[in-house]
Amino acid sequence: MPLDDFDGLPTPQPTGLVVLQKIALGFEIVLLVLAGIGMFFKLMSFPYADEVIVFSLISLSMIYLVLPILLFNSKKGAEHLLAHFFGLFLCVAFISVVFKIMNWPLGYDVASTGLYFSIPIGLDLAFLTIIYLKKPEKRKFYLLMGLRFVLVLILIY
Repeated sequence: MPLDDFDGLPTPQPTGLVVLQKIALGFEIVLLVLAGIGMFFKLMSFPYADEVIVFSLISLSMIYLVLPILLFNSKKGAEHLLAHFFGLFLCVAFISVVFKIMNWPLGYDVASTGLYFSIPIGLDLAFLTIIYLKKPEKRKFYLLMGLRFVLVLILIY
């Protein structure tokens, strides 16, 4: 038996990255739910609604700025670059949503800037999703980005 014959042994999979990805996705879901609760509180004019909205959306934008590779499950160099670019877009978009919801000065201008960024990114994302939808290894990456893009467009309008 040669020493390099390891066909019968299972190959170890990295576990640390998967755990970090689940933690990052958990934080994202918790902050999205908290933002929804804050928006409901603001609609009902409950106290502390503004604080909940600002905390959740600013925290969510910082997560998208710092951890886009974990959240979008990118695999290679070009996908890493696209994930960082899309994370930056989501950061700007959620900041613009905060300005628009809170009726802060220049809120409309900041929301318009987020909208102007969303049009070319949305077209690029739709084009890339159509191209790579048939490849199962890239399908999850583009569907995760597309889902978040639709969520941001709903929040901006």
